[in-house]
Amino acid sequence: MFEKFEKMKESVNQYYNEQAEKFKADMEQNMSTGYALDHWYYRDRMTKKALEDAQKLSRDSILPDAIKTSMIKRFNRENEKLRSAKLEKIALIEQYSAPAHADISVEWTKSRIYGYNPTATVRAEKRVTEGKASGCGYDKESAAIASAMNNNPEIMRILYEHVESGEPFPYSVNLFSGVPYFDGGCGVSCFQNVFKACGYKWRCTGSGKLYDCYTIERI
Repeated sequence: MFEKFEKMKESVNQYYNEQAEKFKADMEQNMSTGYALDHWYYRDRMTKKALEDAQKLSRDSILPDAIKTSMIKRFNRENEKLRSAKLEKIALIEQYSAPAHADISVEWTKSRIYGYNPTATVRAEKRVTEGKASGCGYDKESAAIASAMNNNPEIMRILYEHVESGEPFPYSVNLFSGVPYFDGGCGVSCFQNVFKACGYKWRCTGSGKLYDCYTIERI
């Protein structure tokens, strides 16, 4: 359907370009040293030396240009790493085809602290991936399955093609900088609606005390 995900790449580049511009604009304001030190978003962009220099200044003083320049450089390095990671993932997904079918299995093991915890395994046509969940207070099964699917390039190919087509997603898929991912903890039934929107049928093929099995098939 799509050989390359040009719209997604454009969205990624637009997002990180805007982030860089926004941070630069923040640094061009008359920001007080105390304000910068009190907010982790700015403080974490200071190098060790910049932080030490800022801590020696009066909190009411305007943050010096030299410190702002070093913060911009650090932010841009971090920003470019994030951009590259997103573009590299898109390039990886481009190497795979959307599968005609895939199997999802969930095995439950008992934890002394958190009760039963799931390990989900997604078996697509070429790649097998796993996802785990623990803790309490949320839907652990869907969280484990979401993790396994987010790590599977064939499954993600399905989502990427849907994004490139311009169609929206039902609940349980989020977009960050234009790149989709499954949101864990929403309930397994939500995945059925997502795959239906993408042209697939999701169904349960087995269930027991310590296991659950599902499959997706292209309609």
